Amino acid sequence: MSNERFYKHPALPFAECRYSANSGRHYKPHMHKTFSVGAIDHGEVIYQVGGQTVRLEPGSLALINPEILHSCNPTESSKRSYYMLYLNVDWCSQLQQSLWQLETFSPVNSILLEDRSIYQQFINTMESFMEEDEVMEKEQILVDLAKIIFLKVCKPATIKKVHSLRIEELKLLLSKNLDADTPMKQMAVKLQTNPYTLIRNRKSR
Repeated sequence: MSNERFYKHPALPFAECRYSANSGRHYKPHMHKTFSVGAIDHGEVIYQVGGQTVRLEPGSLALINPEILHSCNPTESSKRSYYMLYLNVDWCSQLQQSLWQLETFSPVNSILLEDRSIYQQFINTMESFMEEDEVMEKEQILVDLAKIIFLKVCKPATIKKVHSLRIEELKLLLSKNLDADTPMKQMAVKLQTNPYTLIRNRKSR
């Protein structure tokens, strides 16, 4: 019997996760407003996007830019289990701006990412995101995942210079909110900086 589960945390409205188990459902070509990442953990599918067709199996990630016609269906009469992650484009753009000098979202240049390490990171991230972990932990693993994907398959011309931040102010802010599960965006507003530059600098210390 097929089983489908959706997960979205109210404090992290930019991300939605979906897991479908033992599904034989077929989909017509369709589009999403989000940047979408998918992975099979059982079975295989025929993945079609932008006129390209590939076979997607465990170990690879399907990457779908916003507003691109695509479909992903099981081979013959077989069933598959898979994760999908839908990320808001504005959030992706803000994260990319912490890496490069960009004005708008930079689309990925490949529909398929064949990297077992990143694939496993994606699976682990989806499993953790759908559990009852703290908001900041969920946000951090999403940032780490999206960043490594963008660094792998986006090729903007200009690299972002890393600016030193007021890390001591961040530490003070965190010390005053030890019991609060606060999204990084709220802290970034108080410190007047990009939240994902803030995360990167915090991790580097």
